Amino acid sequence: MKQLLLLLACLFPATLFAQVEVKLKLEQDTFLPGETLNVKLHIGNFSGRKLVFGKDPQWIKFHVEAIEGSVVSQLAEVPEYGSFPLESSTGGDLRFDLQPVFDLSRPGRYRLTATVATPEREDVLSSAVIFEVIRGSRLWDKEFGLPGTGEPERRKYLLQQANHLREVRLYVRVTDATESTTFKVIPIGRMISFAKPDQVIDRKACLHLITQMSSDSYVYLVIDPDGTVLKREVYTMTERRPKIRMNDVGEVSVIGGQRRDAPVAPVEALSKPAPAKQDEPKRDSEK
Repeated sequence: MKQLLLLLACLFPATLFAQVEVKLKLEQDTFLPGETLNVKLHIGNFSGRKLVFGKDPQWIKFHVEAIEGSVVSQLAEVPEYGSFPLESSTGGDLRFDLQPVFDLSRPGRYRLTATVATPEREDVLSSAVIFEVIRGSRLWDKEFGLPGTGEPERRKYLLQQANHLREVRLYVRVTDATESTTFKVIPIGRMISFAKPDQVIDRKACLHLITQMSSDSYVYLVIDPDGTVLKREVYTMTERRPKIRMNDVGEVSVIGGQRRDAPVAPVEALSKPAPAKQDEPKRDSEK
């Protein structure tokens, strides 16, 4: 019997790697065109031994298809992580921004899967996740010139809102003057549907924006022409609601309201892949 089992193991080594599990998870299921599309890829190792992933540069492949059947073009390669080990009965998480990788400019519903190559070059396919790209509605836009010498480059700030699971979210989009090129889409967060955002552009071409997030809470942001969030603060209502004002020399300040002591960190895209995070090994009682 032992000889038979040894023979089967030699003839069918891939059965060991059937115990590699791949799962995908999106931070949200609705996106605007050009918005950061962060995906978490989880690899679980239940093979009974330590496995080293990532020796092949193309060991992870993502696949995106439009549910209605149209072709989704791949614009760039998936960033490389390098190799990393996973002990048996542990898992590792990798994070990617797929927005620069695929052309998702067309509104519609999409299906995302991933294929991971094991150290023995066996392909493991993840389960699919579904997401939707929507247009959103325009609230405000303003064309501006970049400060500098010579003929200034023209760009545009746009405020857009979109419905996510029965709540309204606000976004800032930075484009060229014709809106044919999007430099950045910045999610601002939840907004009160009947509240009108307050915004101005200062002398350095930075956008100052304040918008109501709840009955007594406001968020204030400063965004530069490249779409970088320079400041993000939260204010609460007092006798006067917070507003932004610009003086005669183009300097902007917030009047009214009371600033909270702890500022809210800016919402930024993942510019580089995060290191793999390995789970703690499970105890025998937990397996």
